[in-house]
Amino acid sequence: MLFHTFWNDVHLLNHPILQLHIQSFLYTQNRRCSHLIVWTLPPFDIRMKNAYNMIYAPYVEFRSLIEVAYEMRQVGTYVDAHWYELPLKLIFNRRPQLSDAARFIILHKLGGMYVDVDTIYLRDMQPFFKHEFAYHWSILDAFNTAVLRLFPQSNVSSIIIDRARRTRSAWTFLPSSIHTYSLPANFYRFPCAFFDPIWLTVDGGDPETNKQWKLSEGLFEGFKDSFIQRSKISHQGLIAFDGAFTFHWHSSSSGVMYEPGSYVDQWKQFLDTQVYDQSHKTLVSI
Repeated sequence: MLFHTFWNDVHLLNHPILQLHIQSFLYTQNRRCSHLIVWTLPPFDIRMKNAYNMIYAPYVEFRSLIEVAYEMRQVGTYVDAHWYELPLKLIFNRRPQLSDAARFIILHKLGGMYVDVDTIYLRDMQPFFKHEFAYHWSILDAFNTAVLRLFPQSNVSSIIIDRARRTRSAWTFLPSSIHTYSLPANFYRFPCAFFDPIWLTVDGGDPETNKQWKLSEGLFEGFKDSFIQRSKISHQGLIAFDGAFTFHWHSSSSGVMYEPGSYVDQWKQFLDTQVYDQSHKTLVSI
């Protein structure tokens, strides 16, 4: 199974959030049948690419979206030289669209499972390999593609990409919109709790759990609790996330660092001791 994720800063490949995603993948997935590709924006210096690929080989590799630049241009999204010709305002506005479009194009071409980088793998994903799916958008009647599984040349991706080519708009890939398209019935929408275990609670869809875990108030504030050492999630996180396959924490709300002793930090400390042997603990400096 090919797993994919997207990281938007090629110069920060040793960022703790990216490293946590990679480490959790290596710890939870069956390495005999799983391979992770981390996609980044150009420019991607070949020396950097080779150095990081060597560290993680044969289970993880880094690749540039330049490989799918032609397909991205066809849907109105730019990752090559054309990207730098766009006005700055347009570039920043299109960053979320870039990720939304890239996951469908990459999966259409290569197949596999896309998982957002602001996600920790909690257990083996093999039970989902034979299905095409995304997961339920919290309390709304919509899909979230933060976890997205498609076969190569899938009918699902074919329909959505064809629509984007006709409209020349990457907004076609907006996760909360794709449920309005006529997609095959075997494209499943699995429960939010499998992959995003506190989202329903944050959005008020699970008031009993909200009362139990005393999550912070506000649409996204509750996601920060896993980053804060004093939160109840951090103290009893293994119970809170019991049964989930991933934990997607919605990075727009969480910032980039986590407090020592927090739930996320506990995972990082544990994975540091479990995933790497002594020679792999420190990434090369480039």
